[in-house]
Amino acid sequence: MIKLLYFMGLVDVMGCAQEEVALSDAMHDVKGLVAWLEQRDEQCAKALAGGAGVQITINKRFVDLAAEVREEDEIAFFPVAR
Repeated sequence: MIKLLYFMGLVDVMGCAQEEVALSDAMHDVKGLVAWLEQRDEQCAKALAGGAGVQITINKRFVDLAAEVREEDEIAFFPVAR
């Protein structure tokens, strides 16, 4: 399981402030996780914008889309101003 945290306007878009999800092969990196989240609905896809719409941390450290996602990671999403 991984813990996902959403901040500011993402709470409304994602429908919650945090959730735990099972890690899958498609989520081996942040890019894959973002793509998985974007498949939920059109609003999620628009808010995340392929990763360009958010800053992302893993275990409280800022990362890029190539960062590896591992079991028990805490991944936070912060919207960026456009």
